[in-house]
Amino acid sequence: MAGTLKCVSFRYFLFPPQSQPGNFAYIYTMKRFVLTLLLLACAAPLAAKSPAFDSQVAKRRVVFGIRGGVNFDSFGPDIDKIWNAMETPEKKTHVGWNIGGVFDVPILESFYFQAGFFYKTKGFKLTESVPHFYDRKIIGKPQYVEFPLLFSYRYNIKRGLQVEFNLGPYIAVNVGGKVQDIKYSYLIDPDTEGAGGSFNPDYIGTKHPDVASYDFCGSDLESTFGAKRMDYGLCFGAGITVNRFYIGFQYDLGLTNLRNEVCWNKEVRFRNRSATILLGFNLFK
Repeated sequence: MAGTLKCVSFRYFLFPPQSQPGNFAYIYTMKRFVLTLLLLACAAPLAAKSPAFDSQVAKRRVVFGIRGGVNFDSFGPDIDKIWNAMETPEKKTHVGWNIGGVFDVPILESFYFQAGFFYKTKGFKLTESVPHFYDRKIIGKPQYVEFPLLFSYRYNIKRGLQVEFNLGPYIAVNVGGKVQDIKYSYLIDPDTEGAGGSFNPDYIGTKHPDVASYDFCGSDLESTFGAKRMDYGLCFGAGITVNRFYIGFQYDLGLTNLRNEVCWNKEVRFRNRSATILLGFNLFK
């Protein structure tokens, strides 16, 4: 029975039901992509004849590469608990993007140091829908300049084909971004009697957007989201380089509680979470 459950769970992981809500499509697509990439990377040493770790002093020179891609972001498990304005919030995946570059510094044939710099849009998305009354979205779009400092294991399968596994810290500085609170009301009829209007069936389906926008960082909840400017955390991932072309996966696990103590109480916690698909090209090799 246990073996059957494991088999079913693994098949569900690879091939989720088509009836899943749209938000889960990002998650399952990322899972399948990461699993495929990791399987290829782990199988590479088994398919080649060279040793798994080459401790010889590297003969290669420093390589600079351009990187860019799409990231799927959230603010950790507690982001839906901090917004009192929403009674039944639902967390959604925020889709951002990034662009930057990396320097690969060879130390040993199988061990590199990688320093990078990226411009990234991270964030979160909360939605709430009350049938026949309103739809609401709160979307955070902070922008960061990020500097990952990674230790990288490299395995050369053959000439022009290399796999890598990366792990290390990152530090990031917020350089802008907004939090938008968008509410679409359906039932207010301004022509009826009463200061606030009243229900009118003819207005069902007619949207009247009310949009409020706040700066992401600051110490005043009246005009900002009340977040810190500095962020740091752990970065890990894997990738494959074919000649000069690169494809990889990277995950940022934010360790900084971004709440500004002036604005939020001690129970409030929100941290950056970001899964990234990266494509790249090495200019010098």
